[in-house]
Amino acid sequence: MSPVKVVVLAVLVGIGFWMALVAASLADDCPGLFLNLGTELMGGVAIYFILDHVIGSRERRETEERELQAHKKDLIARMSSRVHDVAIAAAEELGRRGWLKDGTLKGVRLLDARLEGVQLIEAKLQGAILINASLQRAQLSFADLQGAQLFLADLQGAILIGTNFKGADLREANLEKATLPLVAGFDEKTRLPDWAWWTPHTDMARFTDPQHPQFWRSDVPISPAYKPSGTE
Repeated sequence: MSPVKVVVLAVLVGIGFWMALVAASLADDCPGLFLNLGTELMGGVAIYFILDHVIGSRERRETEERELQAHKKDLIARMSSRVHDVAIAAAEELGRRGWLKDGTLKGVRLLDARLEGVQLIEAKLQGAILINASLQRAQLSFADLQGAQLFLADLQGAILIGTNFKGADLREANLEKATLPLVAGFDEKTRLPDWAWWTPHTDMARFTDPQHPQFWRSDVPISPAYKPSGTE
């Protein structure tokens, strides 16, 4: 028994003894003192164990919650790894626990993460930092990437059906061969790979279809979409 619990029990017993003594004095009943004392002591002990159970349950819940949050932080840190297997394993566990869709990943920092082929369907990634992340062939259908930073991200071959890119930064991102239907969400605050702002008249196929007559590739050497001018 911890020192704190010993003190609490002693206080409760002392209160019970005092109450029994006062009651017996008022009634001028010395024999009844022992009966009252026993009753009050039993009541004090019972109250102690009830309080101990309630407080102990709360402490256990708080400990479990701290451990849970620490585990989440660890998984997110591993998901940002530049080692593909480590990053994918972390993403898979986050998915099994339902933490991809509950807002856990809002604003998460995944710079340079190696997430090729990752399953992030319906993931809540609002405001996520995915600068220079490798997301080739990633499954991002119906994921929420509103306001996400995808500068230099490699989304080659990614599945982007119904993905929310409103307010997202896609500058220099590689969208070659990505599945990007018209229903994907953009707005006037979405920055496109060529640094232009999206408009309702934007032809996104020029970023995804290599056969498009105006297919765009970046002239910036550090971009994953880099293609020197004058080359086929």
